[in-house]
Amino acid sequence: MIRLMSAHPGSEFHGRRALVTGATGYLGVAVTRRLASAGWEVHALVRPESSRVRLTAVLPSDRFHPVGVEAGAISAIVDRLRPDAIFHLAAAGRIDHRIADIAPMIEANFALGAVVAEAAASASAALLVAGSYWEYGEAGTGGPNSLYAATKRSLDPVLAYYADRRSLKWTKLVLHDIYGPADWRRRLVTQLIEAAESGAPIELTEGLQEIEPIHADDAAGAFLRAAEMLLEVRTVTNVAGIGGGERVTLRALAGLIEDTTGRRIDARWGSRPYPEGQIFRPAELTRLPSWQPRKTLKGGLETVVASLRQAQRGARQKA
Repeated sequence: MIRLMSAHPGSEFHGRRALVTGATGYLGVAVTRRLASAGWEVHALVRPESSRVRLTAVLPSDRFHPVGVEAGAISAIVDRLRPDAIFHLAAAGRIDHRIADIAPMIEANFALGAVVAEAAASASAALLVAGSYWEYGEAGTGGPNSLYAATKRSLDPVLAYYADRRSLKWTKLVLHDIYGPADWRRRLVTQLIEAAESGAPIELTEGLQEIEPIHADDAAGAFLRAAEMLLEVRTVTNVAGIGGGERVTLRALAGLIEDTTGRRIDARWGSRPYPEGQIFRPAELTRLPSWQPRKTLKGGLETVVASLRQAQRGARQKA
């Protein structure tokens, strides 16, 4: 039986060192903050051009390590820091890629991951990788639904190689749609809430696809729990699904947002075609053991609505 552990500065993981790639992304910010609040010493690998403004209150300037996909430079940083765990969250891509997207996706989703795996194996660091349900096809059958998903999935045998030959401890946490307050990406949940609040029409597909949104706080908690398990030398499945625990169709999600906001969404169902490779029934992957999301979908949506309304009140007061 896996022992549950508390993630706070009093735990035995207080003082552990983490290195995070993709730390300036929405998930990366959430994971970095969660690690820091749990007492980890957190460092971030960042692209030289990346904005660090959202993490300046969390990490001191000497915890940022600007670097590209240079194997030697990354290995040198990892060798110097000797992190206990590396959280590889960096990714690039889109479902409808263009020719110009191919090289950046291969670099970010495959080459960088291979370099990080090499460095993690050499430093005996646990490796946590962020995955996407797009990688596992319709109901777990068939291949990835896009080149983005394929380049991410192609990292799996590389990680298996390092596990077999170099004793790398790793797991990939496969996520659905991540949402939460102050989501500057303006993904689906944010768009639907904004449409409810403003009354402006929103163009959507027929909305029959299933999704399992997960709050950013819960996603961050899952990464922390998985790292603890690997450092405890516990058995963790190499590919584990994490989600909010409630699968809903897009139409059902819109209805829940209407209930939460008390306002109707002017949804133009069917005005947009499904994208090529649309997954209607995501694969049911083995779940991360001894972890459950803390927020219900309705409770999580309430945090986004409250944050958005507070921001709107602040904007009116400044006007």
